Amino acid sequence: MRKQVSIECTGLYKSFGPKTALRDVSFQATGAQAIGLLGQNGAGKSTLLNILAGIILPDKGEALINGQSMTEAPVTTKENVGYLSETAPLYDEMTVKEYVRFLIALNRVKKADRQRHYDNLIDLCNLGDAQNRLCGNLSHGFRQRVALCGALCGKPDVLLLDEPTTGLDPSQLIDFRRLIDTLSQSHIIILSSHTLSLIESLCSRVILLNEGHKVLDRSLKQNNGLRQYLVKLNTIDRVALPILRQLPSVKRVTTLPQEGGKGCWLVESDMGDKFPHELFAALSARHIALLTLTPMRQSLEDVYLAHLAGGKQP
Repeated sequence: MRKQVSIECTGLYKSFGPKTALRDVSFQATGAQAIGLLGQNGAGKSTLLNILAGIILPDKGEALINGQSMTEAPVTTKENVGYLSETAPLYDEMTVKEYVRFLIALNRVKKADRQRHYDNLIDLCNLGDAQNRLCGNLSHGFRQRVALCGALCGKPDVLLLDEPTTGLDPSQLIDFRRLIDTLSQSHIIILSSHTLSLIESLCSRVILLNEGHKVLDRSLKQNNGLRQYLVKLNTIDRVALPILRQLPSVKRVTTLPQEGGKGCWLVESDMGDKFPHELFAALSARHIALLTLTPMRQSLEDVYLAHLAGGKQP
């Protein structure tokens, strides 16, 4: 029976010269799941993946894979991690068969198990017809598939995928998404991508980094009970913002463009049923007119933009 997989990051810091790439990043994941890693360029995504893969060490903090420290026991901990970088790291002069078998041996799979492991990987990644082709002659889609096959050598519990679908055509993208969806049933997958629709369709959870800080960590499936409302009031931001922020049910407020003394705000509440009543009472006490209150269906794009825009932090 496969052991339960886990990741635990505590207080990760990493700097490169004067630039701090990660600032006190902590999160946990237990059990098979796919986690989307989001953020603008330079937010710290690749740095976090490189720490989890054991390629670089944090300046401060700790990363544990299945309870093992990447800092204190890097060799054995790395055996539990497969990493697919944005650029497929293939040896162009090798055939697919040679490359995969080389990585299986490199990952110290027992000799008696190597052929079975190879056959399983080739079947899983649908590479049967490409086994004898040179890696250097493969299309981009096939190269990504072979690179993922390589990341799976040694049966790692954790898969780190950095922009794995960049450059794939629609057919290749569909195949790749099916494969990732299958793997997420038995692995922890951390998927870094700028394609929000991909994250939304494959991942059950999302982590958002901004300037090295973790600014969001939430479930995408249950939405954590959070609801969004579009609030329009007959007043300006400096009057309304303190009122909205002090309501007990409000987790976050984002100011939207104002027009002619009338304000608009995006409000996120973790007690959606209570928020309208709290809002009505607060506005009535201050004689402020409520123009509209509209419940919103919150997409991942809404969440992403709202948290990068600032406002009340959860």
